[in-house]
Amino acid sequence: MLLLDNDAAGEEAAQKALKEFEPGTCRIARLPLKDANEMELAGRSEEIVKCIWNASVVKPNTLVVASDIRDKVLEQPQLGGEWPWPTMTKATYGLRWGETYLLAAATSVGKTEFMREIVSQQLDNGNKVGLFSFEQTPQDTIRRFIGARMNKRLHIPGADGWDSELIEKAVDELGDSVVLYNSESGLLSLEAVIINIRFANKCHDTKFFVIDNLKSLAANPVIDGKMTNEIHFMSHAVAQLSRIARELQVTVFIITHVNTDKISTSYRITEENQ
Repeated sequence: MLLLDNDAAGEEAAQKALKEFEPGTCRIARLPLKDANEMELAGRSEEIVKCIWNASVVKPNTLVVASDIRDKVLEQPQLGGEWPWPTMTKATYGLRWGETYLLAAATSVGKTEFMREIVSQQLDNGNKVGLFSFEQTPQDTIRRFIGARMNKRLHIPGADGWDSELIEKAVDELGDSVVLYNSESGLLSLEAVIINIRFANKCHDTKFFVIDNLKSLAANPVIDGKMTNEIHFMSHAVAQLSRIARELQVTVFIITHVNTDKISTSYRITEENQ
């Protein structure tokens, strides 16, 4: 049985003391006031005894029983928001907060266009978007996004159709609805990305994040200060991004390139294999 001060120091001491007991054998009594002395001075000495008798066995917060999560179980799962494509909405039960999606494909197959459609829909629905593009500058990302909406290639030097007034108007309309990660501001790392996701969510109310792309993030494959291989790091990164998505109840969309070997797909059709 532990009966310590009801403050930060007491809680820290209790957590350290718990390590000296066998799991399931220690109880902690928690007082409504700071300590037993304050309880006595307040004329609440009888409550001390009740707190001791009512102390429950300490269990890890990572374990629950059905009765602990009764209210959550009774919450019926809800359909998420719509994707730009009805078939995808039906197949995935909609785009839901707290989930992570991974888009993996070879280069030049339309990942950027696919993602742009989803981002545009999120903005049209009033959701703020965080774009973490590791292969483009923030200004280039915005030029590409605005250009796609104007059907102009604004990111190409000397491209036709450059209209400063229209572009400025488009930037003002976006305002703070798009938050961009500036990877040129320092060493790109998973820790920095997660910190920026937290900040954008809290300070800009950003709910939808795009990580583009995972392989670029894995160029610095460091976990807990130690270098590792790319595959291990990418698996770790997806797990950490999924965790932050559940914690903040945001959506994280991860894009990654897939290396493909050249495989001959030619096949001579003959009468025998028709």
